[in-house]
Amino acid sequence: MENALTPPIRVLGNVWKRWMRWWIDEVPDDLARCQFDCEKINNCSKTEWESCQLRLDYVAMLQESRKIQA
Repeated sequence: MENALTPPIRVLGNVWKRWMRWWIDEVPDDLARCQFDCEKINNCSKTEWESCQLRLDYVAMLQESRKIQA
């Protein structure tokens, strides 16, 4: 009986994973820090955002960690 249930459960699991990947997309590196860790979210000017050292440091750290993993 367990073997008969395994394929449908596996199919549902795969469908769920695909749907979640489609529904929840990754936040681009340059927005991640602002989106999750900034107290000024949606309140900084474009100039402030472009020169924000917290954001720039975070982007550099993420890019470096991805190079190490690859």
